Amino acid sequence: MLPVQNSYFSVSWDCCKDMSCQVPDSISSTVETTYQKSKEVTDWLIENRGGLAKITGLLMVPAQSIANDKNTSHEIIDSYLPTGLRNARIEKITIPLNENERIEGVICYPKGWNKEDTSRCLLYHNPNGTSVSNFIEGNRLSYTPGEMLELNRCPIILYDYRGVGLNQDAQNDSLLKYRATYESIVKDGEAALAYALNKFENVEVMGSSLGGGVATASLDRHLNKVPLDTRRITRLVNHDSFTTTPRVIFPQYPWLADCVGNIVGGKLDAMLPMGSLIEKGIKVVVLTHTKDPVIPFGARMGDFVLDLPKKDNVKVLTVPRYGHANLSSPMINFLSV
Repeated sequence: MLPVQNSYFSVSWDCCKDMSCQVPDSISSTVETTYQKSKEVTDWLIENRGGLAKITGLLMVPAQSIANDKNTSHEIIDSYLPTGLRNARIEKITIPLNENERIEGVICYPKGWNKEDTSRCLLYHNPNGTSVSNFIEGNRLSYTPGEMLELNRCPIILYDYRGVGLNQDAQNDSLLKYRATYESIVKDGEAALAYALNKFENVEVMGSSLGGGVATASLDRHLNKVPLDTRRITRLVNHDSFTTTPRVIFPQYPWLADCVGNIVGGKLDAMLPMGSLIEKGIKVVVLTHTKDPVIPFGARMGDFVLDLPKKDNVKVLTVPRYGHANLSSPMINFLSV
């Protein structure tokens, strides 16, 4: 009887090897799809703290409601595509975020720049209360991006975070619009940096206020993944920014603030990435107004960096003036050297 049993199992094994006993493709595909959907839901719940991070984002990224909306943003930028601005030629760009998503932005080329010159550019990350189209005033690229365009005399890439301006969801029902979180805007920053590095040989990275945190965190994340790009980053300019977002609200209780911020998905940590970037040898410039009405003492990136051991690749300028996210004249002079 034993040979018969062996023969039976042999036939059964051959059947499996011939794939005649496999689970049907339709069932396998359904199981895989269900698993993937379940994983996406689980990841969403963890990243967004069950939705709390979206509420925090509404409070801390107010550009979602107070900056120019999607239609206005496109209308303003489209009106200058044929003729250009007084100080720049402007082009729309599409930045890949992942396989299915894209975000939109612009490149502003200074007057006289040869578009074939891809040697360098500046990537600018926005503060929390504005959009790209809000920087266009008087037929010019204005405010801090406009100042940097004049200082650097190179193309500047600007984009809006998802949920803001050019990238605001087109749904009419405000409840269905995309809501930014601190994690989503850092991912947007990573995508914009990857785009800039793909298009230009060397990239200077800058951010003001919230954008300073995004610039710092997204740059460190990218370089952790692609260390060779370290040599292509000319410098990081962190302007009127913070160490972590919760400390802006509770600077007197830093560790408690960070803990609570992390629980509700409201923590953007730029402090650890800044230390990491300095150790990587990235040239870092930190600009801080000491009379900043938004970022209080105890939360300012400038104060944190000043307390670090001195490094040749780090420069800090503290300006004893009232101001936030604007380039005061001492800052402009400092950057022009």
